[in-house]
Amino acid sequence: MKKISLYTILLCLCFSATAQITVPNSTLPDVGDVLSLTRFDYELESSSFKMQGENLSWSYDEFVVTGPAVEEFLDITGTELADSFPQANMIVELSGFQAAAVRDDNTIEVVGLGALDFMDIAIDGGIDFDDSYTLRKTPISYGDFYEDNFDVVVQIAAEEVPFLDTIEIPIPGATLDSIRLNIVNYKAEEATAWGTLDLLGESYEVLKVEQLDTSALVVEAGVTVFGSFLWVDASEFLDGLIPSIPNRVTHKFLDENSKSPIVEFTDVSFVDPQTGESIERVTGRMSAEILSSSPEIQVASNDILVYPNPTSDLLRFEFDDQLGEIEKISIFNLNGQRVFSTNNFNGKLSVKDIPEGHYFIKIHTEESIYLKRLQVVSSK
Repeated sequence: MKKISLYTILLCLCFSATAQITVPNSTLPDVGDVLSLTRFDYELESSSFKMQGENLSWSYDEFVVTGPAVEEFLDITGTELADSFPQANMIVELSGFQAAAVRDDNTIEVVGLGALDFMDIAIDGGIDFDDSYTLRKTPISYGDFYEDNFDVVVQIAAEEVPFLDTIEIPIPGATLDSIRLNIVNYKAEEATAWGTLDLLGESYEVLKVEQLDTSALVVEAGVTVFGSFLWVDASEFLDGLIPSIPNRVTHKFLDENSKSPIVEFTDVSFVDPQTGESIERVTGRMSAEILSSSPEIQVASNDILVYPNPTSDLLRFEFDDQLGEIEKISIFNLNGQRVFSTNNFNGKLSVKDIPEGHYFIKIHTEESIYLKRLQVVSSK
């Protein structure tokens, strides 16, 4: 009989306590699935969700609920999209648009988009991708990586865009005929960590996947100049009307059983157009079932009125007595740094010493914690 050393036994026990997981094909959503989620804001007191490596530990117990969210994977049968994309068996959402997709044993591949909405302008659907776009893919193991992209080109007649008749074209003798939009999207996903997630008192063995999303919008103007038609860069005379889309990194914590992430944090960096300051903001989503089981969750609420907002000096607060007394007020900038805090509250608050910009107000009452947005402006 072979002898097994005590060291070998202890080593086996250590690896069996927390083991690397593989996210299986069974977590891929099926046709007809509707996943209920809850959106939240996350103050940057900890950026541990960015950690990469093996056998790690994460713990989170404070979230600011901002509302519900739903992911739908609907049957395409009998819909208008089914006529345009007969190969598809599922309708999903992609970048805010309805999309036709093919679900097989281990992937959900988007093959085209339905109706689009750009600046409140409805655009007919039926935009077919040259190559399918991978929306979801399984199985996933630590170290796995894949990337994909899709481009959409849409042309809109000038008369369909109400504000275009007020825009001056800096080309002598030119008349505007149409607008062409080129929407370029890129995604990369990599499984960068695994370990144990402690979420609102519950423990999960998870695989962490980082998803990078980049998007760009190029707008061209179709103009007629002395009888000749040509496309020109529209950025000069549409300056301020073309939205910039910040890059996003989503950190998804996946387990072996759930069709949606246990929790995910989306990290967005952008420049404040008023101050020029670089800002990082973290939002996220998690299973509605998990979040509803925890009673002490911060809520973005209309029950407390904070005014005037924007303000350069005094803030006043109105709220129902049933919420209890306000015990503490803190103000954070969009990077999650605390810029003000007080335990002494008399119904109003001076913010004249806080630099102008955008902030969150965190209000602690006897019963709960609430979050409000605040803009501080110059008194000049």
